Amino acid sequence: MPTFLYATSFYDPQRDVQRRTAIEPINPANRMPMHANQSPAPGQKEPLSIIRQKSTIPKAGTDDTWLYPSPQMFYNSLVRKNKADDVTEKDMEAVVMTHNTVNETTWLRLLQWEQLYTEMYPEVSKEEPRLLHFRGRPTDLTPKAQFKKFLGYGVPFDRHDWTVDRGGREMRYVIDFYYDEKKEWPFLIDVRPALDSPSAVLLRVNMAMRNILGTVPSTVQAESSQSVDSHRNTN
Repeated sequence: MPTFLYATSFYDPQRDVQRRTAIEPINPANRMPMHANQSPAPGQKEPLSIIRQKSTIPKAGTDDTWLYPSPQMFYNSLVRKNKADDVTEKDMEAVVMTHNTVNETTWLRLLQWEQLYTEMYPEVSKEEPRLLHFRGRPTDLTPKAQFKKFLGYGVPFDRHDWTVDRGGREMRYVIDFYYDEKKEWPFLIDVRPALDSPSAVLLRVNMAMRNILGTVPSTVQAESSQSVDSHRNTN
């Protein structure tokens, strides 16, 4: 997998914050810089777009959705991490498109779990699930990833923890990102609730049984395919 793809296809602002806290004010709500760095990077040869595309992922505490980083923000991140050697400014539109599409797919797969949760616990809030915060943990293998490694399978190139809020109920999801260059769409995304509560354990068992029986919530599956295809086309 190309180095630049590992470094930036999942933009992690928290890692950038560690490099910039000495010079930029930080928003305590999300531990991100108050002002996105949209200035050209040192040595940059061509201008890059500073337009940030809106995601379809609802942002907790607001009536809006999360914003994706612009091509300029991605390129700046690469330069800061010394990962820009095998990428040019012309590549950045494709890199951002990949990043955005992977995150849209991740959210839609997460919604399968959220739909199943409401089916199992119909008395819970019917409010729309919203992404509260996320955290990149690329060096921390999940227990499942460790077990697959033990069996001789490849390890994920990145891991995220996403916390979702649904009317005051918070649930953490763990996500392993794999890359298989032999496939037409090489990103394999394994989303599941973290085992932080008995309900999360029951949710995993229920989903496993539904996968065996072929009864995974079909409405979300259909919407997922259409939404991701639409998002790819808009990029």
